Amino acid sequence: MRKFLLKSGLIGVGAWWSYRWLSQRTAVKVPLNHRRTDVPYTTTPTLFIPGWGGNAWTYNGLLRWLARHGYGHQVMTHDHSG
Repeated sequence: MRKFLLKSGLIGVGAWWSYRWLSQRTAVKVPLNHRRTDVPYTTTPTLFIPGWGGNAWTYNGLLRWLARHGYGHQVMTHDHSG
């Protein structure tokens, strides 16, 4: 029974650590002036808001995928001039 609890604890800690590590990864750094030739661009930004059940795991995964394939950048700007 003691071995079972020890193994279960190690598996649980490993799973928790993996989840934390994967959810903290950031998007690939690509220069903002990098543009794909097969994608139409506009000056209107797209804001992604995680919906019901959305969290850092799914949201950051989406942003990493978009950046990796050249469809977007993980950028946050704020105009506080009024």
